[in-house]
Amino acid sequence: MIAACGTDCRTCIMKTREICEGCGPGNSEWAQNRLKMLEKRGRICPVLECAVRRGVARCDRDCESYPCRIHREIFPYSQEYVDLMREDETH
Repeated sequence: MIAACGTDCRTCIMKTREICEGCGPGNSEWAQNRLKMLEKRGRICPVLECAVRRGVARCDRDCESYPCRIHREIFPYSQEYVDLMREDETH
């Protein structure tokens, strides 16, 4: 499954570590439900949030603003992403 970020969930470290269940295309009902579930847990995926809001399946393919600040500064290998990974490892 290709996620809203354009990453194949099967190769994503967040998915393989079972931190993330994957989100699928950002314009899917499943992704909208996933975002709501994350919000209830007090977590957020800025890529998924933006893709759902814009109604795009994949940022890299479908969004006119790609690459945006989210991809350049937040996802996937920024310090914030690394910190998120470390936070989940401690729980």
